[in-house]
Amino acid sequence: MNYMVNISEISFSSKERYKIEKIKFLKLSDEQIEGKSKKMITYDFTDKEKGGKVVGILEKGIKDYQLIIASSGITYFPEDSTSLFDLDHPNFDFIEVTEFLFENVNTSNVVRMNALFLGFEKITKLDLSSFSTSNVISMYEMFYGCSNLTELNLDYFDTVNVEDFSAMFGACSSLEKIKINHFNTKKAKQIYWMFSSCENLEELDLSNFETPNVEYMFEMFQACHSLSKLDISKMIFDNITLGDENNDRVFIEMPEDAVIIVKSEKERDFILELTKKHRPISWNKENVIIKENLC
Repeated sequence: MNYMVNISEISFSSKERYKIEKIKFLKLSDEQIEGKSKKMITYDFTDKEKGGKVVGILEKGIKDYQLIIASSGITYFPEDSTSLFDLDHPNFDFIEVTEFLFENVNTSNVVRMNALFLGFEKITKLDLSSFSTSNVISMYEMFYGCSNLTELNLDYFDTVNVEDFSAMFGACSSLEKIKINHFNTKKAKQIYWMFSSCENLEELDLSNFETPNVEYMFEMFQACHSLSKLDISKMIFDNITLGDENNDRVFIEMPEDAVIIVKSEKERDFILELTKKHRPISWNKENVIIKENLC
């Protein structure tokens, strides 16, 4: 059987707000679930349409509690998984979460992953290789504020239908490495704040980013203080106006010696014609380089 879970709707009789240090999605037999439910606090995640049942088990961890989402079948995320792990949940305090384990999930039905990991400051790594994202249309603020996340590999993400990437990695201030080399951005309309305040990111390869439908990209790389190399060699600005209110401050607060790799002379001129309000004023043709000139 397949079961649906929506953590944001959990409620139970206890008035205590439990501090959670780990969140795990596990597959257990009915007997194992039943055995645990007799010893620990359990919560009913009944999917009334399918008649399935997913059990939330609260288990004492090293410091605080672990929240184990267990089912004997696959646990499906809901179509709208926005803020699924809600930091303001009335029963769970997720501020101390240091680890997610996704051994038994299916995200193929998900359409929105907005703010899925928003504000999880203690997370240092995430393995999302089990995630299916082919139906997702919005990843707005998906990792926003994960300020201790140092690296992220999302090369396996299928983003062919994503229209909104805005603030996806915003304020990930410790992020040093990110793999998004297979992102498809052809349907993207909003990419503003996507990497804003990624202060420790030194290089960013967006050579696969195509932007025929982008409308908003303001402050996309704002306050990327360490970003010394940025490859945007497939991005075009034909359908947007760099420097207007919807697309201003795109490169503001980037390093004076940063190297930006662009598609053609047209894109280079677009960037160099921006005022100091929108980019480091010292940038010249040595900073903004046409890709074919590198060959």
